[in-house]
Amino acid sequence: MPILGTVASSFTLPLSSPYGSNPPVAGYTLWLDGEDLSNITQSGGSVSQWSDKSGNSRHFTQSTGANQPTTGTRRLNNRNVIDFDGENDVIFCPSSEGLFNYFHNATGGTAFFVGVRDSGNGMMFGNSTTTSAVGVYTDLSGFMMITNGTSGYPRASSATGISIPTNTGFQTAYKFQTNAVVADRVKASLNGGSFVGTNSENSFLNSDNASNPMILANGSYNGAIAEIIFYSGILSAGNITSTVNYLTAKWGL
Repeated sequence: MPILGTVASSFTLPLSSPYGSNPPVAGYTLWLDGEDLSNITQSGGSVSQWSDKSGNSRHFTQSTGANQPTTGTRRLNNRNVIDFDGENDVIFCPSSEGLFNYFHNATGGTAFFVGVRDSGNGMMFGNSTTTSAVGVYTDLSGFMMITNGTSGYPRASSATGISIPTNTGFQTAYKFQTNAVVADRVKASLNGGSFVGTNSENSFLNSDNASNPMILANGSYNGAIAEIIFYSGILSAGNITSTVNYLTAKWGL
């Protein structure tokens, strides 16, 4: 069972890593790992930067102390996670690294998210909430929205039929197929289950305001984020399964 709750503000990482030290599928374009304290810049437990381990320097930062998430206060499967309060905690990727730049291509993108939902609905990851946002919004009831950058936020929606649990670790996988048949453009899977979802939007993502920053939590996510992995392009079924298995073993899901 995952181990959750409040712990001391400092602790050592587990010595063993039976799941491997890196995601099993190469080519990830973003990798945020809450277990790796060397990639978390903090003061008194408040996180000012969560560094990208993909080698692409897509680091997430927050300079305002009141809006910084915390580290060293929670664990999932005895591994550190980043905690967001659901009120004002939010962390940004540089504006030049908006979601458009991950997923706007002929083959779309694949994303994996591991976290713990405490309560309520809120954005786990997405794009700026300006009226010309480009990106993906996912709330915790499994209702996904994708914008096309011209008609406000959110632009369109996709009900997945997935209900994310509370007070326990979970993982979700997403396929964003920008050039797919409308109904298939956004698909989601919970804890290794089947991909579901019927997208209602009839527009592709476009380049309008593509530089809107990638954001985590948007001040509305109440819970912990353990790990995020992005790929440009849709992974094969086998590679998705391999990544899900890696996350399952690592985080005790």
